[in-house]
Amino acid sequence: MVVCVRFFILTIKVLGMNPNYVPPQPIYSAPPPQQQTSGFAVASLVLGILTWLGGAICGAGIAAVICGHIALSAIKHGGGRVGGRGVALAGLVLGYISVVVGGVILAFFLGLVGLGAKISSDEQARLMGEIAVDQQVANDRAVKDADDLKQRNAAIGGLEQFVGTYQDVSSTISIAIENDVLKTSTTYNDQTCVLQIIEKDRFVYKRCKTGVANAKMEFNRNQAGDIIGMTLQVPSKNVFCKKLY
Repeated sequence: MVVCVRFFILTIKVLGMNPNYVPPQPIYSAPPPQQQTSGFAVASLVLGILTWLGGAICGAGIAAVICGHIALSAIKHGGGRVGGRGVALAGLVLGYISVVVGGVILAFFLGLVGLGAKISSDEQARLMGEIAVDQQVANDRAVKDADDLKQRNAAIGGLEQFVGTYQDVSSTISIAIENDVLKTSTTYNDQTCVLQIIEKDRFVYKRCKTGVANAKMEFNRNQAGDIIGMTLQVPSKNVFCKKLY
């Protein structure tokens, strides 16, 4: 009984002699909020990786940079609730590198396209110049040939004197003027040829439909100088054709 009284007295002293004393309660602090990785940081990293899988010039690098900056801003102002700074930085680095590389590649291809267009333009101009020169040469040659033909025709007294119809035993040959040259046609085998002047009264067959090309023709005259016929000179024989009219 004495022991119990002493323990009671000691307890009152420890408690400050205040029978109404209430011991302090322990203070429990709320646990810190759980940090979450920014979705933009993850997207930046994923897009940065995609740039090296073929998207360097397809906009993935730019998207990675944009997402990375958005993630860093959210982490800075998130009060510790948003994490993933390292992930965002990795995506930013990959994104910026891909933008630089993509720009270099794009500039290279644009340069190639421009160079190809310039070469094509220069080549086209060169070809057009060559065509113009060839056309001018052809025109000059045609004019010269026409002048030479007129001079040869004048030298033999004109082509009109050879125009007419000539007849041998089996066929009739007609000679007419067409484009300042003599052209023959025959009733034997529907043959048409152009006569090219060799010298006065002598011609050679050219541009024939059948095989008499390069055969020669010589016109025959009487003592008065009038044409009375012609002799067709083929490899196997000479055929005289009388002028009918």
